Amino acid sequence: MGDGTRAVHTLDCATKLRIHYLLPSPLPDAFRARFPGARVTLDAFSRLVAGARDHFTVSRPAVFHASGVVGEARLVVTYGKPNGDPPVEAVAEVEAVLVALGLGPVVTVPATPPAAIG
Repeated sequence: MGDGTRAVHTLDCATKLRIHYLLPSPLPDAFRARFPGARVTLDAFSRLVAGARDHFTVSRPAVFHASGVVGEARLVVTYGKPNGDPPVEAVAEVEAVLVALGLGPVVTVPATPPAAIG
């Protein structure tokens, strides 16, 4: 993949924008702490089932909902589009955190069929 993060827009409709971020390395746990006031969940499936992976979410209602698997190099973020407007500030905030964590630059690439992402 090269250096940096690829951002693939996989859904863009009147009410939301979904971006799959394909990272150059696993997302650090610190990502989950970088959004003051956000709701953060960690589902520790690995404690329940041998070999299972832990899932996390970070969300601000109507702004964004980020999800991923701990230890994987992929992040999926669905951004809200209040009044149908592009979520420029929310996208910039999430992408600035990725850059600050050493996962940048973030480059938008053309979408591919879902089976080919990753």
